[in-house]
Amino acid sequence: MKGVGFIHSLVVIFLTMSCTGSATPPEQHPTGAVQAGGVQGQDDLKSSPSGRKSEDHVSGQVLVKFKEGTEEHIIEAIQAELHLQTIRIISRPNLYLMKIENGFSMQETIKRLQEFKAVEYAEPNLIRTIQ
Repeated sequence: MKGVGFIHSLVVIFLTMSCTGSATPPEQHPTGAVQAGGVQGQDDLKSSPSGRKSEDHVSGQVLVKFKEGTEEHIIEAIQAELHLQTIRIISRPNLYLMKIENGFSMQETIKRLQEFKAVEYAEPNLIRTIQ
């Protein structure tokens, strides 16, 4: 019975991912990750002493989770103030993938986002690879 539950989970994940698309075709990232259309490049990758990449993320993209109950006009006001554009809503209504459009660094944008009471967390859009 455990196998049936696992297969069911895989089917649900596959269907969920296949139902979410973008208006523009995705671009292939040099590391093999797919990034949203219209976003170019990647910040320089920092390596740990072991030689592994410790901070692989898509340049100019942040994931922002808003606290439950945050109204749409609050989210829009934060986006306008920080010059962020929604690329995709990952899970409605709280988790957004956003593009940084104001020239601020990733760290500065995340710091400014965390100052808002409506933001639960903000982090870079990390690239995960299977080795």
